[in-house]
Amino acid sequence: MIEPDIDTRAGWLGLLALTAQAPLLALAEPRLIDEPYTLLRGPETGLVMANARIDGAGNRFNLAEVPVSRCTVRSARGPAGVGYRMGRCPQAVLCIARLDALLQSPEHAPRLREELLAPLLARLRAGWLREDALSASSRVRFDTLTPETLS
Repeated sequence: MIEPDIDTRAGWLGLLALTAQAPLLALAEPRLIDEPYTLLRGPETGLVMANARIDGAGNRFNLAEVPVSRCTVRSARGPAGVGYRMGRCPQAVLCIARLDALLQSPEHAPRLREELLAPLLARLRAGWLREDALSASSRVRFDTLTPETLS
């Protein structure tokens, strides 16, 4: 999986969308308590058509409709923040939108990168390492078979 770059808006939005709801809310809520905002849209949930390809290179086909939640807020300090996430999770997308608005602010961004995004990224990396270790235990290596070992 490609690691998100937490110094870019696309990177931090991707990280926040990938993070499980419980740790996201647990880390973010204490930092958002005193930050006023105006709700511009949502939170609301709709359906998006997911496409796929056969063999990764064939023609596209509609795989399924998946629920996606979204929200847009405006921080009292000015910037608008958005939150998108697969699934039905209004509380999480509201939190993501509020964090996005704060991360666009030069006065809040460094503190939030250090106290929020860095721990979430470390948690995501640890999950990837666990998944890699689990899949490695069942991996078959065909390159180790030689004609001598087959006879």
